Amino acid sequence: MVKKKRFRAAELRVYDAALRLYAEKGSYDITVSELASAAGVARGTVYKHLESPKQLFNSVATRLASEMDERIAASNSEIDSPAARLATGIRLYIRRAHENPHWGRFLIHFGLTAESLRELWTGPPSEDIQAAVEAGEFNLDLNAIPSAVALLGGATLTGILLVLDGLKTWREAGIESAELTLRAFGLDAQQAKKIANSPLTELKEIK
Repeated sequence: MVKKKRFRAAELRVYDAALRLYAEKGSYDITVSELASAAGVARGTVYKHLESPKQLFNSVATRLASEMDERIAASNSEIDSPAARLATGIRLYIRRAHENPHWGRFLIHFGLTAESLRELWTGPPSEDIQAAVEAGEFNLDLNAIPSAVALLGGATLTGILLVLDGLKTWREAGIESAELTLRAFGLDAQQAKKIANSPLTELKEIK
């Protein structure tokens, strides 16, 4: 059990260091030596925890997307309105970027271009948009959903950038990004404001 915990801790250090390096450099190119130094481990430890160093970026991005999808879903589990779930997701992304700037910078650099990060926008958010249309909350044609997803991703990442650049607080950026997105999707202005300003749930941990 102790060995498993140590192995898991070392693995997390490697992946966290990789995310930080990608965020700082803004490019896909990092070396095993750079990663070992950033993680504070030996090169052999890096190889032990990576299936393939060449697939490092995809591994980091896929892990980030899957983890965030699970945590958002858990946090939204008691919210019935798909529009409210979408707004909560936007605000939780922006708050997490405030709490973990490297995580936020990683998304800004790669969130709209990396194929392995598309799950962030094409998974549950896309499903919530469709559900909101079907429930009459959003006034969108179903064939416009891909464009709506693109708008959602852009609004979320821009909100993150405003926070990391010190132009908005995470609360301001989260509320405003959520409200404007809901209104763009056809939700009544008063209802959009109410949903965007509702108490924000905690981002739940996944064990």
